[in-house]
Amino acid sequence: MSKRRFLIVACLVSASLIGASEAFALAPPSGAPTGGPSATAPDITKPLIYFGAGPLVNELNAGTITPSQIAASPNAGNVGFITCLVNFKRGRSNGANDSFFNWNGSVKCNGSLQLSGRAFLVQSASNYVQYGQPYSGVRSSATSGGTITVGGHPSVYVYHDAHFQLQPSQVSDTIVGVAPAPGAPLNGASYCYSTGQSQYGSTGAHCVLYSDRF
Repeated sequence: MSKRRFLIVACLVSASLIGASEAFALAPPSGAPTGGPSATAPDITKPLIYFGAGPLVNELNAGTITPSQIAASPNAGNVGFITCLVNFKRGRSNGANDSFFNWNGSVKCNGSLQLSGRAFLVQSASNYVQYGQPYSGVRSSATSGGTITVGGHPSVYVYHDAHFQLQPSQVSDTIVGVAPAPGAPLNGASYCYSTGQSQYGSTGAHCVLYSDRF
């Protein structure tokens, strides 16, 4: 009897240690990218995309004109400019057998527009550790993230799925630029693309943003 009891206890302890980190594995959300951060691509420090009204958007994206030159350009007209800075929080502390993460993805703009999105703590493209809270609404800033303790010391990254959309009253006279916050480069696999069109130009942008692993 004592031998049987010993074997049962040993199996239970072994299962708890092996499965500790796997207990928090979540499936990726619908439509999530199959890729992840790059270990070799240079970090991104320049604006990812400009979208909005007027002929200057293409020049901004091509790098032939800068936001500071817009006011002096004869093509600028009465176009206003909004800058949205994206950033990550990557807090981590390791214990003997586990890791605590305090993380988020954030957006901060100097004007209001429609922001929607969600950030995720990810171990691999098929293994998500934690979902941040979704956000949506007309606002100038948004944050999605969380805190969690997991078994072991996994390598993780933050993936932030973010959408930027001009309000109807802005499509004729507003340009938006999405860029990394100063001193907070993005992983080189991050990208954005324009969405929606009006007679004045693109009306939105969708961004797939990655932190480096930590």
